Amino acid sequence: MRTAGLLTLFLALLLSQGGCLWSGGRFDPLQRGDALDTAQKRFTRFLRWNLLDKAGELVDPEMREDFLNEAAEFRQLRFTDYEIVTKDIGPGFETATIDVVFHAYAMSTMIERRILIREEWYRDEETGNWWVRPEIDDGIGPSNVSKSSL
Repeated sequence: MRTAGLLTLFLALLLSQGGCLWSGGRFDPLQRGDALDTAQKRFTRFLRWNLLDKAGELVDPEMREDFLNEAAEFRQLRFTDYEIVTKDIGPGFETATIDVVFHAYAMSTMIERRILIREEWYRDEETGNWWVRPEIDDGIGPSNVSKSSL
C-alpha cells in the first residue's frame, strides 16, 4: 500500500513537471525548445514594434550588419500584426525553421503589405544561445495571407 502511494506521488510530481520535459510535443529534458520559443518570440516582437537594433542582437553575428541594412526600410512601415505560419524543429532541438508573415503598411501610401520572414534558427553549442539567420521576402502581395495560401 505504501509503495502505491509513493508511486502515485512520483507520477504526480513527474506530470506536474511536464511543461519542463516536453516542448512542441517532444521530449525536451534540456529545455532547448523553451529557450528557442523565448528567443523567437523576442525577435518577432522586436520586429513587430520596429525595434530593429534589439532584433539585431538575436541575429547571427556574421550577418547582423547585412540584416540591419536590409531591414532599415522597415522604419518606413507600421506593422499591424504577424502570424507564425510554419514551424519546423530539427532533431535534438538544435535547429528550427520558422516562417512568419508580418502585416504592415507604409505611412506614405496607406497600402497594406505582407512580408514573409523565414527565420532559420540554430543553437550555438558553446554558449547555448539561439541565433537567427532571417531571410526577408517583402513581395508576397496583398494582406490576405493565411496558412493555407503560403
